[in-house]
Amino acid sequence: MRARQKYQLAQARARRRHLKRVRSRTPPLVRLHPSQLPLVPLKVPRTFSMIENPVETIAFFGMFRDLTRKNNLRLEMQEVSRITIDAITALVAEIVALGQSRLVNGTYPKDNGCRDFLMQSGFHDYVKALQPVPPGKKGKIAKRKSKVVESMTAKDLIRFGSEAAYGTAQRCYAAFATLVECMSNTHNHATGRTATQGTETWYSTVYGDKERNRICFAFLDTGVGIFRSVRYGLIRRLYRLVKWQDDRQILKDILHGQVESRTGLPFRGKGLPSIYRDLQAGRIKSLVIVANDVYANVATDDFRILNTRYPGTLLYWES
Repeated sequence: MRARQKYQLAQARARRRHLKRVRSRTPPLVRLHPSQLPLVPLKVPRTFSMIENPVETIAFFGMFRDLTRKNNLRLEMQEVSRITIDAITALVAEIVALGQSRLVNGTYPKDNGCRDFLMQSGFHDYVKALQPVPPGKKGKIAKRKSKVVESMTAKDLIRFGSEAAYGTAQRCYAAFATLVECMSNTHNHATGRTATQGTETWYSTVYGDKERNRICFAFLDTGVGIFRSVRYGLIRRLYRLVKWQDDRQILKDILHGQVESRTGLPFRGKGLPSIYRDLQAGRIKSLVIVANDVYANVATDDFRILNTRYPGTLLYWES
């Protein structure tokens, strides 16, 4: 009887987990040719930036996904007055994921600086331009889906960014190490399904900011995000069991390398702690992390729980 009861309880828990996963999935696209769908407008936030305006920008991407289920989309960017490479990277990921199933077009910002930034960011390597793109490019976006860390891609991005920012190619050891750690962690933020392991798409972007004498990097993992991954599931349950507040504390402890000591789990979190040490040592100049409903400007110790959720993990840093 006890064995039967234990089996039935396990089956009930499995059914609840399955229903929860089904409810949380994004509804599928309506299978119609783009020519049969209406074209609807979507206004882009004036500050189009996940690192500076996370709530509004993440809400925009949620509306993007909802509207493109049944519609083509026209992005209204005329009023955009501030734009950063992280938002451009996330926008490219959303558009590329649609493939040929939807038409997405739009307008350029009226602000000359924003328009030039968008055109030189590498955006039009993935999205066809409606007007001639001026010569010169300061940014590059790399899209990959692989099971291995691509060190040559990291070196190529750093060479491109340093040439745009400084005029000559330079070595940036901390930036290279951060890119490699991000690529490695992509495969740790998986759903646990064998069929999808190693197939998560990631985007890595560089932009050489000559005016500020900085190289700006963004890395986007389009998987389920840190806090919904199998790797961190047990850690979250243990944190909640001992009544620690929320995922902000988990992220802080991961960065500080304290998860193992506080949970007793054998946790080999080499990626984020090593990136954090480079930030503390001044080898990278800033670090912003957006994962699920957590926003963290690590350099300013600004950790927040957002009232909206981003289905992925984004890191931004400067060198």
